[in-house]
Amino acid sequence: MEKEIRDYQRLNTIAEKGGVVIFGEKEDKEIPVGELKQSFNLDYSAYNRSFSELNLDNAIELYDSCIIPLRPDTVMIHIGGSEEYWKDIAGFEQKYILLINHIQAVSKNVRIVVISVDDEEKNRHLKNISDSTHSEFQNLLNVKMWNPCATKEVISFVQCMGFYGRNRKVSSYDLAKIFFCQGN
Repeated sequence: MEKEIRDYQRLNTIAEKGGVVIFGEKEDKEIPVGELKQSFNLDYSAYNRSFSELNLDNAIELYDSCIIPLRPDTVMIHIGGSEEYWKDIAGFEQKYILLINHIQAVSKNVRIVVISVDDEEKNRHLKNISDSTHSEFQNLLNVKMWNPCATKEVISFVQCMGFYGRNRKVSSYDLAKIFFCQGN
């Protein structure tokens, strides 16, 4: 994981500040953020800062060292897919809330989006966490019929009409679908 940290820190020195950052676990490392950003004509920065060994015990340290320097407008957190987390639900919720509270304290005005996992009961807990921390929750569990071409067309139309720009962002739901549902 030390190599991942060094690589992200090196990339951060040349990265444009602001935009969207994906902060996820091992399976999220392969999200092709650059291609999706280009394909969906997103006109702001988008970075993937996912880690092969991310967990709630090291998330604050990784956020501070690899995401704060990007000064993101939006952080999409995707943690909780592992069964290990759910052996102690109260501990999981406490650590997740601590992470979100930390992000809110060190990154003022950041939009935090908690992304669902593959289980409705777990998502109920994630929704409660996001509600209690005044962050957003996007449940993608039932987005099996998503049509990426239609989303591209809608985003393109709205941009052409002048509704999106550097100061107007694509909805967190559309961003979540773009970045986390491209394989569906």
